[in-house]
Amino acid sequence: MTYKRELQNIKIRKEDKLLLLCARTRINNEIKSQIMSLIQQEIDWNYLLQKSYEHRLTPLLYLQLNNVCPDSIPQNIMKTLKTYFQENAHKNLLFMGELSKILKLFKSDEITAIPYKGPILASQVYGNLALREFDDLDIYVNKKDVHSAKKILLSEGYETKLSLKDNQEEKYLKSQREYKFINPNNQIHLEIHWNFIGLSISGKWDCFENHMKFLSAKIHNTDILNLKFEDMLLILCLHASGHLWERLTWICDINEYIKSNNNIDWQYLMETADELGIRRILNINLLLAIDLLTLKIPDKIALELKSDESLINLDHKIKQNLFEGDEHSRGLYNKAIMRLMIRENYNNKILDILKLIFTPTNNEWEHYPLPSKLYPLYYFLRSLNLLKNNY
Repeated sequence: MTYKRELQNIKIRKEDKLLLLCARTRINNEIKSQIMSLIQQEIDWNYLLQKSYEHRLTPLLYLQLNNVCPDSIPQNIMKTLKTYFQENAHKNLLFMGELSKILKLFKSDEITAIPYKGPILASQVYGNLALREFDDLDIYVNKKDVHSAKKILLSEGYETKLSLKDNQEEKYLKSQREYKFINPNNQIHLEIHWNFIGLSISGKWDCFENHMKFLSAKIHNTDILNLKFEDMLLILCLHASGHLWERLTWICDINEYIKSNNNIDWQYLMETADELGIRRILNINLLLAIDLLTLKIPDKIALELKSDESLINLDHKIKQNLFEGDEHSRGLYNKAIMRLMIRENYNNKILDILKLIFTPTNNEWEHYPLPSKLYPLYYFLRSLNLLKNNY
């Protein structure tokens, strides 16, 4: 079987190709040449802007077009891109400042907190707080510290999106993975997580969280705790798979994350993925980054990916959804099929589908407040929501 890295048999517009070429922090002369070649053609700039908004890649689009060929871009387009870039940079600085404040408050109350994604990923991996888009702050804490973290946030003017009594909250903490807050004064959204993993992905997560190691770092004069690089990479892969790669930005995160570290312990990464039953999830993230963003990984692993026909079929389906997708491709049936395709273990496939159908999510708790004794109804409401295609 021959494998080629081109987007074979997929109808991809030149604007999408241009967005992909710009969807990285560093580009070489070959990519610059490809960008210049595309710019010489007739570009639908409104379509390009819309796609960059949808995939959350507008800052990178502006960065590379401004670096490579600003004079070849219509002035109104460059003005729009520049304004968006500046506004995103301002917002991200506001979020980083808020995160620093919250982390200091948590530390003073002896709460171990690990911020991830958002401004942390932008600063550490993209090298510039302005180059990544995000809408909220994500902070992991131990489940035993959730009440203390919530108390601090409420004292700082945050409000919960859920109003739960003590007995309801106990059920919520056992069945969910995050608490959502909003600060009405600055409109910052913040999520407290006590589980890194999505509710509908089965695996030995207790074992994973028990062996997590915390590493110290300083970002924007703020002391933070990180996870081991390889563990966080797996979490980013799981996050992308949980959203079924509907946005290119999640693939871009994987690409930039791996490129930011030359000392990845690939053996540990693969063995941990195998142990957790998420090797296919890791592999498809790697293959997408190779395919779409020319990621370089060890030859032995690359060869393994390229020789897995079922993985290549999955890779092709995801790219079809990205560049040719419509409402039908985003429907419940197709999402269920994708969920089955991303797991290598039959038991995990079945468990994931059952969890997807019956495990209540934050959405059910938020829209259907029930007393604690009626909690079992959430399983029924979850399945009803899926039937209404609210997934």
